[in-house]
Amino acid sequence: MPNKQQYKGRILPLLSDGMGRELFVFNAKDEFSVEDLSDYIGTLLGELEIQHYGASLHLRSLMAEQTDDNEPWEGDGEVAFLLYFLHYPPVQLRQEIDAIPALKLVWDAMASVAVAPAFTQQQFTALTSSLPNTSNVKCNKWGDIYGTHKYEQLDPGWAWTLKNDLLNHLPKWLGKGYGVADFQAHEWRQPFALQSSHDNQVRIAIIGDWGSGKYPLTGLANQDGPTCAVMDSIAQLSPPPDYIIHLGDTYYSGTGAHRSPANEEADNLVDILKLYPNLARKGRCFTLNSNHEMYGGAYGYYQQALTDPLFSSQQNCSYFALEFADWIIAGIDSAYFDPSVLYMQGGLGDHAKNPQYQFLSKLSTRGKKVILMSHHTGLSNDGDSASKYLWDDVNRVITPDYWYWGHIHLGAVYSPNAYSGSVKSRCIGHSAMPFAIPPGMANCQNTVAWYSDAPLDSASNQQDLFYSSPRAANGFAMLTLSEDGIKEDIYHIGCTTPVWSN
Repeated sequence: MPNKQQYKGRILPLLSDGMGRELFVFNAKDEFSVEDLSDYIGTLLGELEIQHYGASLHLRSLMAEQTDDNEPWEGDGEVAFLLYFLHYPPVQLRQEIDAIPALKLVWDAMASVAVAPAFTQQQFTALTSSLPNTSNVKCNKWGDIYGTHKYEQLDPGWAWTLKNDLLNHLPKWLGKGYGVADFQAHEWRQPFALQSSHDNQVRIAIIGDWGSGKYPLTGLANQDGPTCAVMDSIAQLSPPPDYIIHLGDTYYSGTGAHRSPANEEADNLVDILKLYPNLARKGRCFTLNSNHEMYGGAYGYYQQALTDPLFSSQQNCSYFALEFADWIIAGIDSAYFDPSVLYMQGGLGDHAKNPQYQFLSKLSTRGKKVILMSHHTGLSNDGDSASKYLWDDVNRVITPDYWYWGHIHLGAVYSPNAYSGSVKSRCIGHSAMPFAIPPGMANCQNTVAWYSDAPLDSASNQQDLFYSSPRAANGFAMLTLSEDGIKEDIYHIGCTTPVWSN
């Protein structure tokens, strides 16, 4: 298999020749570089190859009932089959690519140098038709479902994330929606003061990876899907939340008006919130940037979400500080400056370019307890180690008392034995995406105090299929801040009694 440098060496002359045919008009104000694009594509292809062949080998083993349970595949499910879709894009996507000369050049050059996928079209069709369509599913170590339904790993809709990511790396002057939206900074001289509406306490609903819009989920009675099931469940709680914080991810690419599928940020996030005016109120909602918002170039995030009155208190900024009593909630943007390919790892990047370092440094001098909110994870899924970039990026500046994140479609509470130690760390990434009860969590008792292990369908049987797992119930968290302290509650959909509390 080629490595990054070999891929770069193969793709650079193809792109240089194409650009020599004036697909690109030189613009001195733009920092676009064919060599930089080739370098990125080399890295991207290397990562797609690793993810695809790892997931494909694991899936084939599952279907043959010959997997090694000691080393199950645990890669990034959403990108696991992008190499296949690079070679065999859906018909509509192929038409969209062909309509954009610069993108067609890049896509076809990538496909010509990339290794072949693990499946032919015929094999892929046969494989997908044999996958279980029940409450029990085949999945990887962390519950990513092997299936073709909406948002499952083999869903063709993920192919558009690759197209949109490539548009991020083309120069802005080619047209509206190309490149990446400009980063918006805000000084936050004073944190936003949270207002209590009940017993001198503030209630905050935490939802993560929630921007999926309405879609039917196998095993869920609510035909509008888990987004609405979560909000319906929040509406049953008393007292209701004063604020809502979304930890990021609007699918597939958090697009705005000039990317396809168009207006995902409005349709799948903002408009769903507006169905619940008693919960989602003007100036009382906050949302974080994420890898999926970045696939859309962050245009939908900045132009459709943050400009809506629901998020007016956020000051059109992807990071924010909220204050109540002795507490500060710091929401950070772990996606925009992420140095990893496809924005998958999370990080704050270059100190000289990212004002969030100074933002966090100022908060550390206020002498209050800090609850950090990010999209990307601070720890590995099992809690044994730090994330590649983000943990160190944050802790070099400030050590939070609590840290909430999403990104991984799990609900998890990490114990003091986890790498995070005294930093109370929680993953609330299970609010809307389909996922299975994660087999890998059964071996994490030392580092994980609780995880989302409730079946979506109580009649499902974990022994029905070889290495299968029941679809899991989605959920959310509720924070209650008061003069005296903090109360944490995590709920499953359909429940008014928390499944975990602290």
